[in-house]
Parts: sequence; structure tokens; C-alpha cells
Amino acid sequence: MYKELLKLIKKYNTIIIHRHQKPDGDALGAQFGLQKLLQLNFPEKEILVVGDRKEFESNPIKNIFKDKFDNVSEEDYEGALSIVVDTANAERIKGINFFRADFVYKIDHHSSGEPFSNAEIILDKYSSVSEIISEMADECNWEIDKKAAEYLLTGMITDSGRFMFNSVSENTFYQASLLTSAGAKTSKIAGLLNDKNANFLRLQGEILKKFKVSNNIAFYMMPKGLHKKYGVDYNTASALVYLIMGAKEIKYGIYATYNEEDNVWRTSLRSKARDINKIAENHNGGGHKLASGAKLKNKKEFNELINEIKEIA
Repeated sequence: MYKELLKLIKKYNTIIIHRHQKPDGDALGAQFGLQKLLQLNFPEKEILVVGDRKEFESNPIKNIFKDKFDNVSEEDYEGALSIVVDTANAERIKGINFFRADFVYKIDHHSSGEPFSNAEIILDKYSSVSEIISEMADECNWEIDKKAAEYLLTGMITDSGRFMFNSVSENTFYQASLLTSAGAKTSKIAGLLNDKNANFLRLQGEILKKFKVSNNIAFYMMPKGLHKKYGVDYNTASALVYLIMGAKEIKYGIYATYNEEDNVWRTSLRSKARDINKIAENHNGGGHKLASGAKLKNKKEFNELINEIKEIA
């Protein structure tokens, strides 16, 4: 399955790795994990990563991903291979020059998206792109060191909801076992990810106090600026959809946070029952069958989304 990508890696001397803007644990885990793997197994090649630490400097994942991003110029893309991880749409890619590469390859686990690469691997049944890259390393018989293993395991832990989401499979645990064998420790990763202050707990309390339930649908639209009041960064606040999904009787979750940069309500949709990715696509989004995202203009569209979920619930 990974033969084509392996040929490209062997062909190009410069490989530039991109991921999506406002990165989560999987985007960073896949990006830095792949970089470390390629540096270890192809030391003669130049492996560069594109990004900005400011995007996640107030997120606990900063405690794990301490590596520096590279200063990549337009000239670096000449005759190079670009690999874009964990990104469904071109507009979300961090680094606008990815298309200047001689060849662009996409590695993703989102079923919906747009074509922007020359070739791709999309495995939408996998818990994370980090799981895909771990499997590729195993199948290619690459050496895996402790640092690469920690990065990839972090991506798997965060994107699988700490191994609780429906996307978790036998292969997920097998890949996790390979990474722990290489030196990654779940206790260390969990400890770094849990480095949150009391105000973060207070924000969670606000959400748990104010979210609403109609039939088996839980929904919450965070007031503008609420996360700032508690000193919590946007990325961390926008990932708290799991809070409203905890009760047994809840089958669907709709969780919206306002993004000032894009002037939209970024909304997470979750399901324990029927597919919801098509509904997300109707609202400028997409994703997995049971876990998708949407971009909403206002509260009216948020209410429309609730009614669309009610129709399938």
C-alpha cells in the first residue's frame, strides 16, 4: 500500500512536510513523527517541516512538540517532494507554497475533502494519520526511535479520544504497542497533555452547566469570548465537544465556538448512531461518518443544523 510513497521518498532529496492550520495532536504528531522517521532512515536527505509555534503556544500539546519549525523558502520547493498530512482541503494547509513542489503527496484519514495533490493515501477507517504513518514505518521496516514514537503515539492518543472513539481498531492498538516498544510512554504523554490550570476546569464547568439536550441530541454554542475569560486558547476550547457526549442517552453532539480570524462558528458534530458527515458538508464542512466539522455563519444556521440532525435522529 505504501510502495508508491516509498518510491517518492527515495527519489527526492528534499522533502517538505505540511499539516493543517491551528494544529491538533495528530497534525503535529504526524508531521514531526514523519520528519523524525525520515531523518533517521534517510539521513542523506533534507527533511523540513512548515509551521508556527504561535498556533499552539497556549495549548498543552506544546509540552510535547518542542521542536522548531524550519524556515522554508520558495527556492526550497524546486525539485522537492511536499507531503501534506491530516488535511482534507487546500485552504487549511499551513504554508501556501506547498504546490510549488515538484510532487505533492497527501496522507489523510478524512473521507471528505478536495483533490489538491498528485497522489494520495486516504484511509478513513483509521483513528489518525499518526496511525497510518506508524503502519507505514512498520511495513517499510524503518527504524523507529523514541522521539518519533512519542510524537506518533501522541497523535494517536489525541485523535482517538484516548482510544475511546469508534475509529479505534485492533490495528490502532497494534501500532500503539509498536510505539511503546520503541520507548514511548503513555503515562508521560498523558501527564503532559493534562497540564491544565484551574480556569480550564471552570470553563468545562460552564459548558456542562449550559449545554442543552433535546431528545437524544446535545448542543452548545459557546458565547463569544468565554474561553478568553478563563484564559483558555481557542484550539483547546474548540476541542471540548466530548464533554457534551458523555451521557449514555446522548447519541448526537453539536458544539460551536466562534473563530475571530475566520469570522465563522467552527462546529464539531459527533454521532454514536447514524452518519453525519453529509450534513456537515451542507454547512461548509465534512469529515468522518461519526465525527465531522462545519463552519456556520450565525445562530440561525446553528439552529438549522440542530433541526437537520433531528431529522435523522
